[in-house]
Amino acid sequence: GMVHNKLTNKDTIHELWRTITSKNIWHGVMRNRAKDESEFFLDLTIVPILNSDGEIIEFVSVGFNITPLMQQQEKLQWEEHITNSILDNQAALVGIYSNQDGLIRVNQELLTTFGYFDMPSFIEEYEFINDLFMQEEGYLYRDKSDILIEWLDNISFSEEDYKAKIDIDGKTHVYSVRVTQLMDDFQTYYIMALSDITNFEEILEKALSAERAKADFLANMSHEIRTPMNGIVGFTNLLQDTQLDTAQKKYLNTIDKSTHSLLTIINDILDFSKIESGKMQVESVPIMVKQ
Repeated sequence: GMVHNKLTNKDTIHELWRTITSKNIWHGVMRNRAKDESEFFLDLTIVPILNSDGEIIEFVSVGFNITPLMQQQEKLQWEEHITNSILDNQAALVGIYSNQDGLIRVNQELLTTFGYFDMPSFIEEYEFINDLFMQEEGYLYRDKSDILIEWLDNISFSEEDYKAKIDIDGKTHVYSVRVTQLMDDFQTYYIMALSDITNFEEILEKALSAERAKADFLANMSHEIRTPMNGIVGFTNLLQDTQLDTAQKKYLNTIDKSTHSLLTIINDILDFSKIESGKMQVESVPIMVKQ
């Protein structure tokens, strides 16, 4: 009969017989196969019937076919398994927060990165991933006065690119932060994903340092060269006011033009270094367009 089928777990069968032979009512789900070889599920209740001496004389069973419900449940379990597999194979650190249930999921990469065995041990110390963020100007963090849900709402609706710093075993790591909001009929879910961009940030900082060093070098060299050039221009002007023959005037004019051309180049280099270092100042000067 039904309780001897090969589809139901043996432990369930043993528990069923132990219960009813002990004159107790058993209730559970049985999985069986129909004559056409299709599988079905029954929500089954078995009641032992006793005679006046308290002995079992028969069993009465009542069952309801719950196959569609069980198939839907199996489908949901399979989809959950796929989702968990996807999350746990992500290189990013991922956490899911619900406005009703709080932190409901973190992926394996996050647990491994911070040395936690499972999610309950993580929840004991943190409300959500953002609790790990270092408080530093220019980087994302939640102030103690900020309500978490409102803070997550603001980030998920913003188009700004966020970065956060996290200390891992004494080393500061930089992460890009994205928060996605999903809603169903009952609650709102916030999915936070952190991607480690520490190496990129280090390379970028080295490149910026090199640019600043170059700009500083150009500015210093321009000043160093311009000072003696101004001396040459000044003494050239003084010589031009003295008694000179035609050849001497020609030579001095050539020196004067050359030094002014060189000063123009030096000023351009200095302006370029100011632009790169962000120190360029723009002046508003009135002009006559018609002229």
